[in-house]
Amino acid sequence: MKIQKPDTNFRYSWLQDGKPLNGETSAELNTDNSGRIQAVKWNTSGYRDTSDAVKVSRLPLPPKPFLTRQKQVLDAGNGYDSYQWFLNDTLIQGETGKTHFMQFTGYYSCRVGDKSGCFNYSDTLQISDLAIRQNLHEHNILIKPNPTVNEAYININRSGISTVKLYDVNGKVLYELKGLNMKDMPCGLMDLSAGMYTLSVENEGSRFFFRILKH
Repeated sequence: MKIQKPDTNFRYSWLQDGKPLNGETSAELNTDNSGRIQAVKWNTSGYRDTSDAVKVSRLPLPPKPFLTRQKQVLDAGNGYDSYQWFLNDTLIQGETGKTHFMQFTGYYSCRVGDKSGCFNYSDTLQISDLAIRQNLHEHNILIKPNPTVNEAYININRSGISTVKLYDVNGKVLYELKGLNMKDMPCGLMDLSAGMYTLSVENEGSRFFFRILKH
């Protein structure tokens, strides 16, 4: 709670259910308690004015999510209104569903929310045994050259629209491409530094992940 346009010539204190909140002497109050809150404006000359009471209710947190794993998929469970996935305490852009398809080893967690805007967090889950499929020909996908020193190019011989995304080691999306029958399309590596990257291909409800090494 915050007093609008506080007057620096006065001092402030706060009441909860008519009783002083000890130590709260600024024009702003942060509280996680329920009750009737009032602001008191006063000075040493005897002036004192008390605001109308505002009822504050403490809302319960949503239940703590429990992460389960099925191969490369993590699941935070049903019953929440929002989801956000994290890898190594870093937000994974665009990963706001109840499941997450893992691309990297590391420490995963998920924040869940309810309609009231309250959040809760899962415990951190360490993933150290992740295997990403590399059989491109089986899926009619070709990436060349790999490894590369400049750019790599992707060919997708599959029906329907494909979406290609390039990720860094923290799961951040660096490049995205969408289209039909992709042939010799750049993967987005040209201006990136040397290192390991992950390329995802989404097509007709299927999702494939491949590693690309840039020297």
